[in-house]
Amino acid sequence: MDLEIMKMLQYFFERLNSYSNLILALITLAYVALTRKMVVEMKKARESESDSELVVMLIPLGINFAKLRIANVGGGPALRIKTNIILQSVEISKNKMSIWKHPVLLPKQYEDFHFPNGEKDLRNLSDDFDALTVEMEWYNLLNTHKKASFKINLKEQYDGWSQSRLLPHSEDIPYQLESIKNELAHILEFLKGQDFSRTTKEFAEQVKEKTQKRQKKKRKLS
Repeated sequence: MDLEIMKMLQYFFERLNSYSNLILALITLAYVALTRKMVVEMKKARESESDSELVVMLIPLGINFAKLRIANVGGGPALRIKTNIILQSVEISKNKMSIWKHPVLLPKQYEDFHFPNGEKDLRNLSDDFDALTVEMEWYNLLNTHKKASFKINLKEQYDGWSQSRLLPHSEDIPYQLESIKNELAHILEFLKGQDFSRTTKEFAEQVKEKTQKRQKKKRKLS
């Protein structure tokens, strides 16, 4: 029995030895392939960390007003930037466009713009134009040519901001004005009963305290 086992082991090792070169070659190829894959992934990771990425957004500026912002949210500088800012209408002849060129926009840096027609009121813009399109081209630090295009539906943007209270809707403006008027009346009434011989600091602290109490009362009622 032991002799048979020894013969089997001997046969197995002889066969294994005959294919040893092939097995070694396969292991070497697998190692080379895995190493190459790791190098490529590491290179992509380094490029991604130092790559530039330009984005477009609208920034609210109070009652109905807004401005356009172009920001670099990537990890590297955006170079030789060329941007077309287009207000699009149903009638192509009514489109408005402006061009912005800039040598470099560093990471986390941004630039703000007025709209091509000079209008700041988002409500008026949404009445006159359908969309705002921003087409951008630039190069990253490795001289790779990059492109991006953003299209913003102005009507949807205005309605969305109004519903979320970032901008008051036009129907709410009379209410907002009435609220401001009442607030000013309260301040005037308060000032009439004050002794102005006190220090400015004491007066400011009392005004602040009264205002905070009135705001808390309003929140409870709402």
